[in-house]
Amino acid sequence: MVLDVRNRTEHTAGNIPGSRQLSGGRVMWHLDELPAEGTIVTYCQSGVRNSVAASALRRAGYDVVELDGSYAGWSAWQQARESVTSK
Repeated sequence: MVLDVRNRTEHTAGNIPGSRQLSGGRVMWHLDELPAEGTIVTYCQSGVRNSVAASALRRAGYDVVELDGSYAGWSAWQQARESVTSK
């Protein structure tokens, strides 16, 4: 699962395709919406909220990986990729 811990407005403005939005401050109240097994990849805009949410999920027993560079890094990578493929 790819989990976007930004708020709904941020997610609507742009997100990693296939990601699920659940605000970082609400993650622990919605554990029933997360997979019991497998890895959860988390991201926010820059990594700060992501680190807090990922840490809390790890303490709750989840296998969590934080997306390096978070959404800003993924977005820059995506734009560079599209620039190369459009040439």
